[in-house]
Amino acid sequence: MTKTMERKAMEMCNLSQGIVDRITVEYIMSMMKKLQLSVEECMDALSVPEEHRELYHMMLQEKIEVSQI
Repeated sequence: MTKTMERKAMEMCNLSQGIVDRITVEYIMSMMKKLQLSVEECMDALSVPEEHRELYHMMLQEKIEVSQI
């Protein structure tokens, strides 16, 4: 595989992960609202790995701050 192809493949993987992260945050917010669960309970129900939870906490905080403007 050429360097250009490797770089393009890496960019696609990063883009895909970003989409997954945003969708997961939307699921968490929906579960919090509709099921009255805490963030941690939602992440447990979605089987979010421990190593991703800090990122989702930050993304949720940003989303909450933006919605309050």
